[in-house]
Amino acid sequence: LLVGSSIDPKQPLPPLMEGDNIRTLGTWLHVANACNLDCPYCYIRKCNKLMSETVAEAYVRKLEESVYRHNIREVIIRFAGSEPMLQKKLVFELARKIAKRMQEHNVVSRFVLITNGTLLDESWIEFIKLNNVRLSVSLDGVEKWHNKTRFFSDGSGTFKSVWKAIQLCKASGLDPTILTTITEANVEGIPELTRLLIEFNLG
Repeated sequence: LLVGSSIDPKQPLPPLMEGDNIRTLGTWLHVANACNLDCPYCYIRKCNKLMSETVAEAYVRKLEESVYRHNIREVIIRFAGSEPMLQKKLVFELARKIAKRMQEHNVVSRFVLITNGTLLDESWIEFIKLNNVRLSVSLDGVEKWHNKTRFFSDGSGTFKSVWKAIQLCKASGLDPTILTTITEANVEGIPELTRLLIEFNLG
């Protein structure tokens, strides 16, 4: 409890949400521990482990069960990882399967893809547009600032790869959401990044 709170600690707290009123279910689907980058601040234990098809199918069954049991009308699925684009086949298949099964229950399905952007290509663009996926791309600064914190395992920076991916999105009519992790290594470059995002109408 906060100091000065008027809540009586002896009384049971009211429920935060009424179960009967919940109509949207959001899940974060961690499809890969593997990553093609070696960011120093990443909290995920790097290994080559990927989500198996068995686990993915179990997830879909559980999602379907929860939707039916609680009368959910909308699901939001966030594909994340370390790097979810290393799981292209699985992500494509999961999105197709989830959309199909949710449609059978008259449930709206929405997808979000959170990525470092270095693996984005035309096939991913096609998938994103076809499935109305909301794309989030990590960009920690302009050139040297980004490269201080986001680099490949050989130490080379990823800014050019990420910026190329963002430009590909823009050319395809997509406006990705930009995610920025601020640390002591790149904080001085944030004003320059802000100007770049404004210039290219990115948010």
